[in-house]
Amino acid sequence: MNLVENVVAGLLVALFLGCTRRFVTWWHRHGALLVTSAIFRLESPMGSPLAKPDLLPSAHRQLNDELHELHSRANYPSMRSLARVMGVSPTTLSDSMTKAKLPSKDTAVRLALALAERIRWDADVDVDEQEDRIDRQIARLWEKARQEAEPPDHDRVAEAVQQTWEDFANGFWPHPRGFD
Repeated sequence: MNLVENVVAGLLVALFLGCTRRFVTWWHRHGALLVTSAIFRLESPMGSPLAKPDLLPSAHRQLNDELHELHSRANYPSMRSLARVMGVSPTTLSDSMTKAKLPSKDTAVRLALALAERIRWDADVDVDEQEDRIDRQIARLWEKARQEAEPPDHDRVAEAVQQTWEDFANGFWPHPRGFD
């Protein structure tokens, strides 16, 4: 009788674990989208700052600084949690904040807005107005950074080279004492 009881108990445990696994799978696909609390999340609500890339003073650096500032004000959410909300790779988001390469405009703006949604604004602040301001600011900085990163126009380079040769031919030397 003891063997039968053990077999039945083992089957009941296996049935319980199987049902639990199916419920958890279903919950993550359907029910977890409805729950906004951090109870079911395995990661801590507060992360840590990301490393900043080494950028020269430019619009790209301003854009990166602004993204890092938003990340700080949002209490350092993980790139993984932001990626789930945005539907992109966590690596893409991490690279957009830690690498020297300019991220796509869409990624930069969407990341900034996702971070802005996690900021706890004061009660007297119009959240929609702040998100619109952030959207415009990030888009403007990205456009300026893209323009700065573009190579100069061929005609402008040719004109600058021609002017430099003319200056040399007319005796203008860039060295303060000239050449002997």
